Amino acid sequence: MNQQERDLLADKIVECAYYYGKNDLTKNDISLFINILNKFYNLEIHEYINIFDQYMFDVKNKTFPNASSLRAYTQNKKVSSIQKANEVAQRIFGSIKKFGYTKPNEARNFIGEEGWKLIQNRGGWYSFCESTMDYQIPTLTAQFRDTLFNYFEYGNISDEQFFEKIGYKSEVNKLLSIKEIK
Repeated sequence: MNQQERDLLADKIVECAYYYGKNDLTKNDISLFINILNKFYNLEIHEYINIFDQYMFDVKNKTFPNASSLRAYTQNKKVSSIQKANEVAQRIFGSIKKFGYTKPNEARNFIGEEGWKLIQNRGGWYSFCESTMDYQIPTLTAQFRDTLFNYFEYGNISDEQFFEKIGYKSEVNKLLSIKEIK
């Protein structure tokens, strides 16, 4: 991306920021945002402009976007299940420090519904924030990532259906049919 294109994108980012009432972006913030967009999406300038226009036009959006929230507006880039799972798992743990236990609605919007289901399974937002220790975060992130990957890849299915999908049905049936030796 050349400097002229960076300037056009910077103008669009500032426009979007003002649209959502975010008036405190510095040049460094904008430059960092552009670098992140280029790293993750690597699109043409007209595609970036289109993404921001689509984001601002979408009535469900109430705040200035982060780079990952723009993903839904990229048409030509297919996100793999593992990438999406990594992103959601990282947002879950980033939201603890970002929002704390006092802002569950903001955390839920930031995390997304798939990640929020995991939070609910761990006792809800307050309990999750109170019980999660810093030293647990790498392990829990990996566990959440793997759980989310399976959800994105296979949907919300039972263990039996999961084993059937991955080709272990016959082995599971053999294990279930083993009789105890008397």
